[in-house]
Amino acid sequence: MAESEIDAEIDFLEEYMDYDGGYQGRLSPYVKEKLYREYMKGMPVKDLSLKYGIMHMRVKAIIF
Repeated sequence: MAESEIDAEIDFLEEYMDYDGGYQGRLSPYVKEKLYREYMKGMPVKDLSLKYGIMHMRVKAIIF
């Protein structure tokens, strides 16, 4: 990944509600790990689904 792509991904993760850039449909291993850790901390599947813009079944597939 180029440095600008990494910066864009970090911006998306930190301010996902206000992010105005386009975002690819695939999740990087880093994002999948972050999703898993947030779930383990107690964040519900519904909130993770909304945060990352993926369906709840996809969240469950990544978690389990």
